[in-house]
Parts: sequence; C-alpha cells; structure tokens
Amino acid sequence: PLMEARFGKGSVTLCQVDVTPRYRTDPVSTALVGNLLRSLSQPHPTPAIPCSYVGASARTVLARFGIAAAAFGTEAPAGVVVVGTEPVEATAVRALEEAARAGATVVLLPRADAASAFGLQVREERLFGGRLAGPDPLVAGIHDGDLYWKAWATLPVAVAGPDWREVVTPGLLALRTLGPGRVLACQVALDDQARTRGQVKAVRFWNLLLANLGV
Repeated sequence: PLMEARFGKGSVTLCQVDVTPRYRTDPVSTALVGNLLRSLSQPHPTPAIPCSYVGASARTVLARFGIAAAAFGTEAPAGVVVVGTEPVEATAVRALEEAARAGATVVLLPRADAASAFGLQVREERLFGGRLAGPDPLVAGIHDGDLYWKAWATLPVAVAGPDWREVVTPGLLALRTLGPGRVLACQVALDDQARTRGQVKAVRFWNLLLANLGV
C-alpha cells in the first residue's frame, strides 16, 4: 500500500491507501498524509550507494532489479560489490578483501566460488524456509513469513563459526565483519524455486536486502 522507488538522488512514492476523500476526516489517513508531506519535503537522508559486480551472473542479478552497476575494479567507488558464481582469481579476492576492510560491503551470491576464500563453509540442508535470527538493519521490512516457502527445498546454507554469524537461519544470510566493512553470504537463490511462491518471496527478499544496503 505504500512503496518507494529511488532514482539517482530522488525518489517516487506510490500511495495506494485511499487517503484523498478521507483526509481531515479519518485520523489514520490524516496522519499518513501529514507524515508523507513532512518526509517528502526533506532531502533524502541516505544517498544511493554505488554498486559494482564481479562476474556475469552478478551483473544479471543486479539487472533484474534495474540496478546499473559497473565492473569491480573500475574507477567507480566500491560501495556494495556483488560477487557471482564464476571462478575469481586470487588477485581479485585480495582486492575484494581490501575493499571490505576499507568499508565496502561484499555480497556473495548463492554458490559463489569466492566464498571459501573468505572462510565461509556451507552444507546442504533440506528446509521449509527460514527465520530471522534477530533484529538487524539488513533485514528491515522482512519478517519470517517472507521466508516461509510452503515447500521443501534443498539448499546450501552457511555454517556459522568464529568469523561468520547468521542473520537469517539456518544460514540463509550470514555476515562476516572485516574492519569497517563486511562480507555477506546470501543463500536465497532467485531461481531455485522457479514459478512457485518461493520464487516470488526470494525476489522480494533480494529487493529489500539491496534497498537496505542503500544501493
């Protein structure tokens, strides 16, 4: 009923709540319109963070969400770097780690070849969905129902350890902190449950995750 799309330094807000005939008569509609006008009259508090990619699979995923990204290693600031499933050379892995230690967020796609270089261990698990490990800005707007697929799926999930902690259990989203930056391993694949409710929820999950990262 209330959505926002970001375009460069600006945004478009879509309000489907029927506030027009109810403003000044219904308290909820009046409060909503007032909040919207106050919010939209201010500069956007968080400018979009630049995004880059490693591998064609990562570029394809970002394109599905309308995100214009440059190849990692170009002159564009690191910001958020999405790493695909293709083999990554050792020099590129070192560059990714350096970017994270400088404050960037490195996001590993499911089955990313570079995951092991960051000390991530995975195991196959048969599951019905996932649940949030606790409140976290990375999963703002996401709740357990968004991860309840109503169907069994066998997926590689991250194994928590001394360096990695779960954001979504069991190991569907894991985080490792590297200095001021971080590495995220997301095991929610967009097409593992093609043409099912699970695929719709996976798209929603990734959409909110990228938005929460500020891309």
